[in-house]
Amino acid sequence: MPYPAVQGVDDEVKAALRGKVVFAATMATPVLDGRRLLLPVAGDDSEARKVVVELGTQLGFDAVDVGPMTSARYLEPVCGVAVVGAIQRV
Repeated sequence: MPYPAVQGVDDEVKAALRGKVVFAATMATPVLDGRRLLLPVAGDDSEARKVVVELGTQLGFDAVDVGPMTSARYLEPVCGVAVVGAIQRV
């Protein structure tokens, strides 16, 4: 599936960005109730993580490099909290 907004971007970066599509509707704005939303970035390519963190920061998120993909499993509870928060706002 093509992502026109990221054409010409390295495949590792695209893979990291695709993971964020899941919360695209919830994260349509980087600020909620006056606070920047957390954008955790996990991946095995440290350079790709740097690019995604910088992009997220430029977009207004509180982007944080959380390390390799093995760290992603620790983000699951955080995502659960985000889902509950999103549901409560609907």
